[in-house]
Amino acid sequence: MKIINFSTVSMFLGLLAASVRADQTNLVQNVGLQLYGIQQGTNTTRNNTVMNNVVIVPLETRRVIQALAVASGNTFSSTSKLVMVTALGNGAQSFQVRDGATTVDVSSYLSLQQTSGSVQASFTKRNGGTLQTTYSINRLVLRDGGGLVALPFHFDVSGFASETSQNGMPGDEFVGADGVGDAGGNLMILQGSIRLFGHTLEVVAGGNGGPGF
Repeated sequence: MKIINFSTVSMFLGLLAASVRADQTNLVQNVGLQLYGIQQGTNTTRNNTVMNNVVIVPLETRRVIQALAVASGNTFSSTSKLVMVTALGNGAQSFQVRDGATTVDVSSYLSLQQTSGSVQASFTKRNGGTLQTTYSINRLVLRDGGGLVALPFHFDVSGFASETSQNGMPGDEFVGADGVGDAGGNLMILQGSIRLFGHTLEVVAGGNGGPGF
């Protein structure tokens, strides 16, 4: 008579279940930054007139990527992209710099969050499709992320955000951004915009490597 050890079978099934994880679908969006910092400049004297000057510091996407490269000890080409990855289902977000086959997670430096409630306008088409626009206040922060060196600049900006989605799929988002920051340790007053655009879906086998895992 064959004796079955149910405790061994249960342990095996438990290990098997733990090793099998559902595939994770992630939404990948490009991040476009167009910020301008106003910083105190030098004083000059001309014709017995003393002038206090300000300096405009542009902080566009390319400059942020290069700053992240230095801080994290990486080298990124001129074709690299800054992207936000959102796990569909649980909403976990991460930021990455993608440069060809190279992907570097920079979530310790960047964070984006909705800081208010939201209101929506939606339209339902006869074929059942839906189009929705969501309005809220969003906040984007760039900070030191524990890399090899500190970032040369930092910012904390927020503003009115509008996001369009179709059939429940997140779409492009535009944020008018204002806030403060610093460059070289000196105060900056910032103004500009943040764009999230494109909506590529990527399936990660077993959920490994996706945000929130």
